[in-house]
Amino acid sequence: MTLFLVGGTGFIGRHVTKRLAMAGHTVIVFHRGETTPDLPPTVDIVRGNRDDTDALRTALDAVAPDVVVDVIPYIEAQAAALMDVCHGRTDRVVVLSSGDVYRQYDGLRPERSEEVISGLRGSSDHPPDPVPMTEDAPLRTSRYPYRGAETDFAYAHDYDKILVEEAMRAGAVPATILRLPKVYGPGDGQRHVGEALVRLREAGGDLVLGEQEARWRWSRGYVENVAAAIANAALSEAAAGRTYNVGEPFDRGTAALRLAVRDGNRHPSASHRIGICRAGRARRGAATDDCVGGGSA
Repeated sequence: MTLFLVGGTGFIGRHVTKRLAMAGHTVIVFHRGETTPDLPPTVDIVRGNRDDTDALRTALDAVAPDVVVDVIPYIEAQAAALMDVCHGRTDRVVVLSSGDVYRQYDGLRPERSEEVISGLRGSSDHPPDPVPMTEDAPLRTSRYPYRGAETDFAYAHDYDKILVEEAMRAGAVPATILRLPKVYGPGDGQRHVGEALVRLREAGGDLVLGEQEARWRWSRGYVENVAAAIANAALSEAAAGRTYNVGEPFDRGTAALRLAVRDGNRHPSASHRIGICRAGRARRGAATDDCVGGGSA
């Protein structure tokens, strides 16, 4: 099978590329050339910007892939342009979305009244949705979850995976949508797990978490396992037109994750506790009577 990856060299994408190539498939990677991962020698590299539709069209015409895998669709315009270019040039498209499309995610984002009024962010005043959530769980009514946030992410203003998904479904090419979890592993620029070690070092002693943070659960996935799921979807004709959640089958909560990271890395603070404070009582570096200690070695 011939597979064309838009992206395919970053934190997640390089593992997808390697897996497909090592399985004997013909793999072409279209990327800007800003990263130089160690890919199998059989992988063909085409340098170009995904926002340059002419370059993307030319690259697709040259290889006539069976499947296109878009690793980096951040905004609606990118998704719509890809589907337009793919029409008549491939049989299927696989696109990476995110668990942040679900309504439950609204509870994580700080809200300002003007954003709610303008419709940029919806209210999180709803009962928690049943977990584990299925692909049919309610989606956010809000849009652009990172608009106005202080971030270096270039597409933060227009980022919205809900709009990306809608553009994919509206295209003429069958699309498989994969809603990814928090992905962790070597090379994670967002430090979804490594951040725990940073906080332990900063605490200098007992690390005290707010009760809400300590008990928060969110789907996670090790990068190579997530890459395997993406590769499986790309190779499965039965996945055409389907939407899938990707992630580990359970999550024990943030406090348990902090303990596992501390113990697994033999951190010097292994004799220190990671405690849980009641709402409004969190204090870094010291336990209080309102805190429940845990995990002392």
